[in-house]
Order: sequence, then structure tokens, then C-alpha cells
Amino acid sequence: MSGRPGPAPDVISRSLKREFSRRQIVFRGSALSVIFRAHPDERYLVVACDPRAVGQRLTQLRDATQGTAVAAYPVFFTVYSGTDATVKNTLSQNGRVAISLQPLPGK
Repeated sequence: MSGRPGPAPDVISRSLKREFSRRQIVFRGSALSVIFRAHPDERYLVVACDPRAVGQRLTQLRDATQGTAVAAYPVFFTVYSGTDATVKNTLSQNGRVAISLQPLPGK
């Protein structure tokens, strides 16, 4: 146990307000993310690993395209090019976790 102050794990689990399902957590680029609006009665954000997911393999196809305008008088056209790669990962409990909290625009 660390000496950090805060609610004990059993207190957090008894006061759990909501969880996000696997369908709500999606890849945006190479990062897993979930977008949600905090409720006034929510005070803590707890990020935990689902032990059932550890060891599962995940395969993604990542692609990128770009268009370049080309002028060959009297014709203008766009040349498209791109890349794609297959990325294979095994889900684990280690790694970096970055949390970004931002207000909604106009709020």
C-alpha cells in the first residue's frame, strides 16, 4: 500500500456512480478514449484495468491519406497518396495512462 491519502478501495466501489462499457471506449488514433460529461455529484475519476481483457490480442489497421493539388495548365487535378499498416498488440496492465479533462466548448 502507498501512503497516499484518499478513499479506501472498498469505499470507492460502494459509491460507484457509473462505468463505461467496452463499446464506449474506442481508439482515436493510437489512443484508447472515452468522451463523457461529468455529473455534479461525481467527485473522483477511477481508471482501472479489466482483468478479463489482459492477454487478449488486438489487431488494428491504421491508415493515412493525403491529397496534393497539382497544376498542369490548363488542367488542375489532385493526386492522392497514403499508407497503411497492421498493428498487433497484446492487452496488458502496464503502460502509460494520460487523462485529459476539458470543459465543453461554450460552457
